[in-house]
Amino acid sequence: MMFSLLFISCNSDNKITNDGLDEAPVVYTLSIQEPQYGNFYGDGPIPVSGTVSPAGASVIVEGTEIVSQADGTFAFEIPVERPRAYRIVDVSFPEGEKEERIPVFTGQDPAQTWPGGMSARLLPNGLDVLGETLGGLIDQSGWADTITAQLPEVNLGFFGLRPIGVVHEPTLVRMEGADDGLAIDFSLMGVGLEYEIWWFDQTGVEQTGPMYMIFDEIAIGCTAVPSMSEEGILTFSLIDADLTMDSPDFQFGVLEGWLIEWITDNFWTWILEPVTENILDTVLAEIGSLDIGGPFAFETDLMGTPLSLALYDVYGDLDGLALGVELGLGELESAGENILIPTQEDAPNAQLAIGLHEGLMQELITGQLLSLLNQDLDLGGGLGAIIGNGIMTLPGGDDAPDGDGWCLSLAPSDAVVVRFQEGIDPLAYLFVPDLKVEIGIMDGNDCNDWIVASLAAEIGLVVEDGSVLNIDLEIPEGKLLYYGADGYDEEEVLPALANYLETMIGLVGGFAQIDLGDLLAGGGGGETEALPLGDLDLQIIDSHSLWDENPELEGLYAISLNLWPAE
Repeated sequence: MMFSLLFISCNSDNKITNDGLDEAPVVYTLSIQEPQYGNFYGDGPIPVSGTVSPAGASVIVEGTEIVSQADGTFAFEIPVERPRAYRIVDVSFPEGEKEERIPVFTGQDPAQTWPGGMSARLLPNGLDVLGETLGGLIDQSGWADTITAQLPEVNLGFFGLRPIGVVHEPTLVRMEGADDGLAIDFSLMGVGLEYEIWWFDQTGVEQTGPMYMIFDEIAIGCTAVPSMSEEGILTFSLIDADLTMDSPDFQFGVLEGWLIEWITDNFWTWILEPVTENILDTVLAEIGSLDIGGPFAFETDLMGTPLSLALYDVYGDLDGLALGVELGLGELESAGENILIPTQEDAPNAQLAIGLHEGLMQELITGQLLSLLNQDLDLGGGLGAIIGNGIMTLPGGDDAPDGDGWCLSLAPSDAVVVRFQEGIDPLAYLFVPDLKVEIGIMDGNDCNDWIVASLAAEIGLVVEDGSVLNIDLEIPEGKLLYYGADGYDEEEVLPALANYLETMIGLVGGFAQIDLGDLLAGGGGGETEALPLGDLDLQIIDSHSLWDENPELEGLYAISLNLWPAE
């Protein structure tokens, strides 16, 4: 895009030529080759170049006067101030006001650096909660009933043991990342083998009494290797299992001393040896292949944009459980590739970390938020008075003529960018450096301009209540292109106009909020019989750059989340 400016200078001391005609006024023209409107200039510098006529004329670039060369060309460079996301390059003639505002961006274009996917990792804090859920799943598997059916019976003719059943406390599961999977320790807690003892007394009458062998903990250690079928069903296969069990504590009813001594001397041969041989195989037979369920996928509508997510890959490593996610957002489709996956170091206090890129976030929010800024209103009556009263409180506003109402037009340009921030206050900004504002007075059906301005809008996405993204609009700079008042001070008018628009747009900003918790509660479309994950309570707790000075990774952030209530 090339910008051309025309500036005509008329001198009151016109000279009369021999033929009696005035000299033609000097016509100044300017063509700007660089910078290009809305371009990205990395770490800079930002080039400013063009051609001016007549040759030798000067232009003002960012307050610096540049004299053109003999051929009319000029060149200048502006340093980039990182981490500032954008800059407005002002170019003007010395004799006139600033004629052009050219917004440019620092860094790389997120649409060009988006790697084509997203990633996630369930971290140790999240694995702890998932372990609790798996413990309940194991207890529901019926392993205790299977062990009960295998308990051996002892019959010595005059004395014996009849099995009653197995009792136990809730199973504990501890999980941590391991090479190619998860290291899992299943702790079968408070396992009691209940027996009835019978014997004949000296008169030949059968006597009975209870006996319990209580194990504080029976530990099964193994490696869980996750896999996903083509249908999206997630399964954990348990391999390399071993069993550890301590000596039990005995609890007897009223027994004769010789019976207690006999039982404690021979319990290993009679009971524990066959139980030990069977318990590991029995438990693994019940839980050796945990079908978690699936497919884990849903489709929803987020702020007017179709969104689909699908889990397509799961694998374990030392940092936890890594998740590959296919994503579709509007016309933006991922190739199903894993991008850099956050580690525990990137999100030390989180249960889940997501590798999210600015390009994806930009696609997600730009349409909705730009719609919020794109307004064209002709208002009379009470609503018109609200706009008018605010405008007339500006410096010079008393000069506004009477009319039939007020009109307001907001028109953001397509030159925008989304940038994540460190932390969540805000989580990200949408930068709109060229928001055209036209406010006028109605005369019948016509709208006569009263204020025309180009403003830089910065829309912060602020995390509220853990999962709600609300907007916070700021207008830090701008340029009055036209104002109908007389004798105004632009440095006073612009801040007042910015405050007015921030308030006006803020009144409707709540309609644009995004509750990410609704995605978990209401996202549907997947026919899934999945592992119950308990009461989910999504909380965004932090944001951290994964860029590490690598331009190819710029815009990639680790978003720290909790999925369950934190203890």
